[in-house]
Amino acid sequence: MIPVNVHTLAKHLVQKSKYLETAHDLLRDFTRHHRIQLSLELRKALDVVKRYLNEHSIEAKIYTFDPNVIKDSFITFGWELEKARIEIVSPEGTMSFSSDDTKLLAVAHSPSGIASGEITLMEKDQDLDDRIVIITENHRVNYLKAIERNASAVIFTRKTQDPGAFPYFGLFISKEILETKGIPAVSLPWAYSRRIIRSIKRGEKVNAIVEVKSRFVNEKVPALVAKVGDSNPNIMGFAHSCHPTPGAHDNGSGVAGLFLALLYLKDILMVHDIKGSFTAIFAPEYSGSLAYVIERQNDIRTMGVINLDMIGSTSIDDPIKVSHGWIRIPSYVEPSFYVAMRILESTPGSRLQRKGFKVTSYSSGSDHDIFNFYGVPSFHVFQGIDPYYHTSSDRLENVDMLLVRDIAIGTALLNVIVKEDFIKDATRMYYEHLVLTSIGSSVENIIAYKELIQENKIPREPSKEYSPQENITGNPLLDKPLTMGVILERYGPEKYNAISTRFERREISDMLFYVLGHMRSGFNVKDIGRLGRIDLGISEEDVLTLLEVLNVT
Repeated sequence: MIPVNVHTLAKHLVQKSKYLETAHDLLRDFTRHHRIQLSLELRKALDVVKRYLNEHSIEAKIYTFDPNVIKDSFITFGWELEKARIEIVSPEGTMSFSSDDTKLLAVAHSPSGIASGEITLMEKDQDLDDRIVIITENHRVNYLKAIERNASAVIFTRKTQDPGAFPYFGLFISKEILETKGIPAVSLPWAYSRRIIRSIKRGEKVNAIVEVKSRFVNEKVPALVAKVGDSNPNIMGFAHSCHPTPGAHDNGSGVAGLFLALLYLKDILMVHDIKGSFTAIFAPEYSGSLAYVIERQNDIRTMGVINLDMIGSTSIDDPIKVSHGWIRIPSYVEPSFYVAMRILESTPGSRLQRKGFKVTSYSSGSDHDIFNFYGVPSFHVFQGIDPYYHTSSDRLENVDMLLVRDIAIGTALLNVIVKEDFIKDATRMYYEHLVLTSIGSSVENIIAYKELIQENKIPREPSKEYSPQENITGNPLLDKPLTMGVILERYGPEKYNAISTRFERREISDMLFYVLGHMRSGFNVKDIGRLGRIDLGISEEDVLTLLEVLNVT
């Protein structure tokens, strides 16, 4: 076996760019599928990934889980689109679109139905009286209001950087409501919606026919799991596999990156004198990671989890961002990835030489939230929101395969770097750096961090193995993560809006996972405030406000 030199290995992998064409073929085949959560098409997309892995002698298995195990945290159910269409008649002329143009025309989870009539704007307290209402904000809540006010159908729209693209929307509300009271919902590009809104405001009549043909199906939550190597340390990777077609950057890029990482590590382990293993999970966002953690707890024995989500777009020049995990559960994996990125940033021929990378504060919105909530350290690697995010324009050409390659190489190198003699010192310096450069960085933050270590509230150094914490409080609000869709269903629009008006939407998602996850592990409000200043830039007062709205004690 050949001794390994990380710099030489990184240079070799970049120069060879092995498997890049294969990864592009995988991405092409994968993005053909309309990967709505718990749909038959999602399962077919995972079958594609499994086939590509098997062709490279990597064993992979698809697990399926009962969606009832996650119903207290995340609203998801099987849904299939058969067809959708809209025809609009205005003083400017007639236009029509169908799901043959794009599957994103139908809002995900829209029930079947056909409606015709005048289009109107969503205004306070009006009776919609069998009209079709166009909704530009707070879409889930306003969809429920449209049902209450007797609308016959809804058109969802929002401003996008590409105004001609169809935006992606999903209802993610109670299946029972959709089946018994739901009305058809379609999506329309801002370029057309803007013209309709202007016509209505001028007092002109705009009419439409909206039709959706869909069905709810009893599908399970799928998760494709593949592993390379069979000895410790084990590192895990995750890439969410859902989202409508094409969904190339979000998150075909992460799927392609995780696929490449498996192939690169397989080659490394065959040639070089190192031992280790890497487990990759491809599953729908939140529902898949949550079901896997709950149902396969005994399979999770890991140093940490890297989450690849939107890792390389041709349409933005942003650096790669490493959104760090929670400081209370440090990991050797995250600092090892930092080292890998530093090496690749200086490697000739790498895309990172031009793009660069940076470490950012914890931010929620993907599957690292689930692992952190259950006490397994996880961090998020992503580039950023591109102009085609969550639209029909997120096509193959939106993916920068060389940047995907670099992230895959960095991921494959984790098993190498984590064994280096310097990693303990590098880890200590990495976390001290996070505290020094954190949001709202101050002397108080540094003092708080040192106090928390001295008080044994957080460990001095990471563990070499983490497993999910069992349900440990008996409080259903704390023993499983809480998302805004469940808050809307469980508490109703009033509570949902109460939280929405207290915090920005991004902050809500961050805080729900962070605050409840820390309470679950026994932290008091003061300590959550001390940690939250470092990780999120939140205060003890923010923590108290959120808990007050949720009636959590």
